[in-house]
Amino acid sequence: HALEALRPDILHGEAVAWGMARALDAGLELGLSDPEAAAEARSLIEAYGFETSYSGIEPEALLAAMRRDKKGLPGAEAVLYKEECSVALVETPEAVALRALEKGLR
Repeated sequence: HALEALRPDILHGEAVAWGMARALDAGLELGLSDPEAAAEARSLIEAYGFETSYSGIEPEALLAAMRRDKKGLPGAEAVLYKEECSVALVETPEAVALRALEKGLR
């Protein structure tokens, strides 16, 4: 919802796919995502034609919008993909979240 709020031209499904790629990046940095599974998931996102990088958005503005999101949880910045198809909601340090966002913003 945060990405859509800042870029109304991006459809919900596109934003979800982009967010999945960012969560994978954060999970990899934190050592929670399996690199092989993350690469496979990213490959599928791209194979379906979803963008994994957008322009015209500042990472700090997106992080602030994420915190205001109606579905946001205090202290939880990302859903991280762990093993195969399992997921976990974990507290993500702001620096890690910003670096993950930056990877998807040109």
